[in-house]
Amino acid sequence: MAASTPHVLWAQRSNKLFVTVEIPSDRKDLKLDLEDSGRIKVSAESGSKKYNLDLELYAEIDKENSVWKTSGRSIEFSISKKEDGPFWPRLTKEKVKLAYVNIDWNKYVDEDEEEEKEEPDFGGGQGFGGMGGGMGGMGGMGGMDMEAMMRNLGGMGGMGGMGGMGGDFGGVGPESYGEDEEDGNANIEDLDQEDDGPPGLEEVENK
Repeated sequence: MAASTPHVLWAQRSNKLFVTVEIPSDRKDLKLDLEDSGRIKVSAESGSKKYNLDLELYAEIDKENSVWKTSGRSIEFSISKKEDGPFWPRLTKEKVKLAYVNIDWNKYVDEDEEEEKEEPDFGGGQGFGGMGGGMGGMGGMGGMDMEAMMRNLGGMGGMGGMGGMGGDFGGVGPESYGEDEEDGNANIEDLDQEDDGPPGLEEVENK
């Protein structure tokens, strides 16, 4: 089955690119890579479809300082340009109109108004530093499904409250502590009642 090319949205700043690759959320076997020479690669399966993107960018980028994250029906990239400077005239190296590439108007800003608009939030994004090149499972990771791995790392197997402890540490909360304290006080009162103290002087003399 031939792979489909996913829809791509993009916007930029003087130092960054914001690229969104749209693939349905039931995707699996997600693989992606960036190359410093200026290339972005994404492949995945969703339902009965395969998706593949291999895009040569207008200029070189800085892979180590770039990040990515998944969001619903898309994979989003914040890609650092190798050199800050004027806006790129287009996303791709070749001066051709690609039907699947469009401006991301939600992130778009005019070059002379760049400082007036906040950058998109990429908090929690995953980096590419040290992953190496190639699509073979993100730099030698054995074809691992990257999205599944990130879900596992984020959820840590659904620990959800440390194995059913319920947040009360086995009934050693303030309420049970109060009960123990009352029992302790009762025991002290019993001791007071049983112990009448040393015999008086008259009792000793009578003996």
